[in-house]
Amino acid sequence: RKTLHEAKTIWFNEKEPDRVTVEFANNVAHFFERRSILPRQKIENMDNDGKIVVSFDVHNEMDFREQVSRWMPFFRVLSPEKYRSYILDLCRIVTRINA
Repeated sequence: RKTLHEAKTIWFNEKEPDRVTVEFANNVAHFFERRSILPRQKIENMDNDGKIVVSFDVHNEMDFREQVSRWMPFFRVLSPEKYRSYILDLCRIVTRINA
């Protein structure tokens, strides 16, 4: 029940979620400062240039995509590597489709 209650998307499961760390651009950072947008969001760092580093929980790649897709192209994945690679692969697919 707790997992279902805390789920932000349909892409959840009962295993322990992955902790993802993402850097957001300065022009969207204020959204994350104002309120918690992502599941179990934690602000890890705020740079002098206005960028913000946020960590949050995801259950899998589909859950991750659902959480960050609205923020493209204003972020980069810092960790874990599997989610950084996932986003880079998505960008390559979109580039090929639009070519």
